[in-house]
Amino acid sequence: MKKCVSVVVALMMILTLFSGCAGETKQVVSTTTSSTTSPTKAPGQPVQTMPAAYEEILEDFRTLIEWKLTEGFYEKWNEGLIVEPRLSENLSTQLTDREELNALGGRMYDMALEMIAGYDDRESTVSAFGYILKDINDDDTPELFWVRKDRTLLAVFTVCDGKAKLLDAFWNRYPCKILDDNRLYLNYSAGTGYLDFEILKLDNSGNSVNDLSFGLEDPGDAATYWEQVADTERIEISEERFNELEVQYPFEWGSTWEALPITFFEETAQPEQTLGEKLTEKIEAELEKKLQNAADGGTFDYRVAYDTCAQEWEEVAEQYYDVIVAYEGWLAEWEEMSGNDRIIEDFRAAMEDYKTAWEEYEQSQNAAYDTIIGTIYDLGSLGSVALSEHQYTLCKQWALQVLEVYELMTNVG
Repeated sequence: MKKCVSVVVALMMILTLFSGCAGETKQVVSTTTSSTTSPTKAPGQPVQTMPAAYEEILEDFRTLIEWKLTEGFYEKWNEGLIVEPRLSENLSTQLTDREELNALGGRMYDMALEMIAGYDDRESTVSAFGYILKDINDDDTPELFWVRKDRTLLAVFTVCDGKAKLLDAFWNRYPCKILDDNRLYLNYSAGTGYLDFEILKLDNSGNSVNDLSFGLEDPGDAATYWEQVADTERIEISEERFNELEVQYPFEWGSTWEALPITFFEETAQPEQTLGEKLTEKIEAELEKKLQNAADGGTFDYRVAYDTCAQEWEEVAEQYYDVIVAYEGWLAEWEEMSGNDRIIEDFRAAMEDYKTAWEEYEQSQNAAYDTIIGTIYDLGSLGSVALSEHQYTLCKQWALQVLEVYELMTNVG
């Protein structure tokens, strides 16, 4: 659809529109606050309801904002000390388990940096960000819009099969505005000589439909202008016709959209937590939800619940271990000042020994526990769950040790 001129641009453009469908909704229950008395009530419209599927997506949004606003973010980023935040399984899957995205080496934090920090007036608090609920395809289920306080649109979601689906995400060279007739108006610039405008609408099933698109391509020798109406073929047009379209469809917000109130995130004074404590709180909550699902006869059984969350801890440990062993930063300065040219090498060797020792301990623990459980339960279903719970505990223990080293290193650095 667009011509990509960089990996970041390509990353944004492959987040193509998904299908959407109506899902279960419930009255808004949120930890956020608003600048208005009725934050989700548009003038002359009934109060919007918050689909349950959006709750974790809003948690993801706040997680991304807080991650980006980490003290000393850019210094840590430049030293390779910033690790991708832990997002919900739903959003992580949509953004990382796609062939095109993986081929580009793209990750969620690339998009987050562009969305949250890709503007000149970078914000410094979570209360500068929020969301808007508005049904733009008349299916009685509102879409969710991530926004900044200046109404810059960052992403839009709909609901399909009870889950939030990302429709598209935007940044400063791929902005989007909402027209009064609820159509999405996108503008894409790939640098001097390339400019695309696209007006889309969502049908009642949540499918994106092109109403009108037009643009220009000027590689330097001769400019060409084009137009495409609905699902017809793209045709070449004159410069005069292109100018007419620009005047007829100015890239501006609709007045209805500008009147909609924003629900802003609330600044919360929380006790200082270590990274390990934050992740423990998050993953333990996920585990509790999965175990409850198993108890209610849902899609998870107890063993799968423990195994899934154990895998999360393993991924945390791997991520932070890789950052630690690749780190040089102040160690290089220390090496130079001390005249000891083996500091970095010795540090990495010690980390490798630390990991090896842990793996040997884990294997011996598992073997011994397997014998104990096998004797008690004869390796029936109860024994299987007990083994999975034990493995979860070990994975968590190792991840927390790695996180402790990481925080010691970054605090000193």
